[in-house]
Amino acid sequence: MSVNIKSIGIVAIACYVGLVASHFAWSQEPAVDASSRHSTYLVVYRPGPAWLPGKPASEQPLKEHGRYMLSLYKKGTLRFAGPFADNSGGAMAFEAADDDDAKAVVGADPAVASQVFVAELHPWSLMNWDQFLNKAVQAPAGSSRDKTQRARVARVQALPRMDGEHQ
Repeated sequence: MSVNIKSIGIVAIACYVGLVASHFAWSQEPAVDASSRHSTYLVVYRPGPAWLPGKPASEQPLKEHGRYMLSLYKKGTLRFAGPFADNSGGAMAFEAADDDDAKAVVGADPAVASQVFVAELHPWSLMNWDQFLNKAVQAPAGSSRDKTQRARVARVQALPRMDGEHQ
């Protein structure tokens, strides 16, 4: 059985990004905080003209891109990111003050500047699905569905919030 190095690299990156995303995705905070005037943006990355044909992602010149993603994460700008499982590119969700700020974030990405990636930028209206859960019909107290619901809520509330505090 032949192991594809590109697939291994992408799976490793996807696992790391999955861990980071799971840290934030279950936050009870709304996706967009109107008081701070930051909006969420989605970037779709595709291989660009400088992508090395026939080479796996692990052999592409993406070291600086990785450092840039980490710097965005450290600043609290990056919400989550990672490659697509079908090896056709990747995506990043991040917060910016406005469209110009969002364009600057994408333009400063070394992989975009060097054309290893081409990027599509989209403003993204995320839904706070908790508001719909609260409207759902509640299960009778003591039922197995009620116990499952309570256990799920307890697990979500125990997860770290974006600001690093626990609920």
